[in-house]
Amino acid sequence: MIALPPSTPRAAYDAIGKAIERLNHDKEFAAEALKTIEFAPDYVTGPDIDNTIRGMLHATPEMRAFINDYMRNVPKN
Repeated sequence: MIALPPSTPRAAYDAIGKAIERLNHDKEFAAEALKTIEFAPDYVTGPDIDNTIRGMLHATPEMRAFINDYMRNVPKN
């Protein structure tokens, strides 16, 4: 994940997005990644990626309650 501060100029966002898109189609990068980490990452990007990621990071109240309960009562092995 690449995160930029809110004050980052739009041109920087656009440049990084284009670079990531090129990386997704770079066969040499994919081959090296397969050798190194045993898979070729496919990075998600696009004009609405901010909203997409924010939606993925949003935890429902039920999920927050589950996590809080779990952290208070961690199972002992």
